[in-house]
Amino acid sequence: MAQTRYQVSIEIFVDGDTWPLDTCDDYGSGLHGRDAEREAVARRVTEQLESLGYRPSVQCEGRDVLLTEQEEVLLSRASEEEAAARAHYEQTRRELGIERAIWSMDYRLLQDLAPAFEGPLTVVYRDFADEQAVVCEAVTDPTWRDLFQVADRLIGRNGSRRRLCVEDFRLSGAELHLHTGF
Repeated sequence: MAQTRYQVSIEIFVDGDTWPLDTCDDYGSGLHGRDAEREAVARRVTEQLESLGYRPSVQCEGRDVLLTEQEEVLLSRASEEEAAARAHYEQTRRELGIERAIWSMDYRLLQDLAPAFEGPLTVVYRDFADEQAVVCEAVTDPTWRDLFQVADRLIGRNGSRRRLCVEDFRLSGAELHLHTGF
């Protein structure tokens, strides 16, 4: 089955001039639901032009376009790289013994073995629903891998079953605050 991309074209006519806005998005072979997004972009541009005193006329269209051979190769290469990165992430999770936490930060951080933060710190995790419920763990010169393991343990001790995604660590003095999401 041939791969397609969804091509969005927006042409804006203002005072006899044509301003084409062309973008190509959403590679895949499935159905596309970009009409609302295309209309929203056109509406925002129109509103901006109207606020400047212009009276624009807008024409929009969206359609599937067959990928060129070069685009097919690039899409295939990107898919292979994504699959390899996902496999490496899963292997890292197993090696570290991660049971619950999901790393939502840049996965390449887990490859860096240098300390992410220096010195002795206390990793603090406050329950999202109950700010009084706090779990902590002391660390010294932690790498991102160490912090992934600490996050997994703190999420487990906290009992969270929904906020499993490790989104950020924020340093405040000698405390490193773990932030999680869905």
